[in-house]
Amino acid sequence: MIGRDKFSNDCCDDEYLNDYCEDEFIVYSPYIFKNKLSSEDYSKIKPMFCIKSLDSSGIVSVRMRPLELLKSSALYLGLKSTTVSNENLKNLDVAVVRRFKDKNGNKIDKMCVVKGKIISICNPCCNCNTSILINGEFINPRRIFLLCH
Repeated sequence: MIGRDKFSNDCCDDEYLNDYCEDEFIVYSPYIFKNKLSSEDYSKIKPMFCIKSLDSSGIVSVRMRPLELLKSSALYLGLKSTTVSNENLKNLDVAVVRRFKDKNGNKIDKMCVVKGKIISICNPCCNCNTSILINGEFINPRRIFLLCH
């Protein structure tokens, strides 16, 4: 999902939204999981990543623009930079949206939020190829969000 979905999550309070920058586009919104998560899990997460506009990035292809932190996420985390890098995000606790498994280990359509710790980030310079190592498993950024406290 590309675009700013300001009201996609009850967890995004006014202070968080006031820090929104016009050249940020949320590409991975929690809203896409709303119908598959419990309301409790859904209320725990808020968007974390974005891509910059054509004017800011100078890159025509949306898929080739670097993955960045939302300005509001960087402020929430106490970071000075919105750059996604191992230096900025290593050991950060995040929410990961996962599918439940049945008794046989098969994934089912219901989802849950689990806490994870970022170990490393691979290829953040191209948002469509970025993968983030969390708890020993590479995970696509579309399933990674900030945890609300």
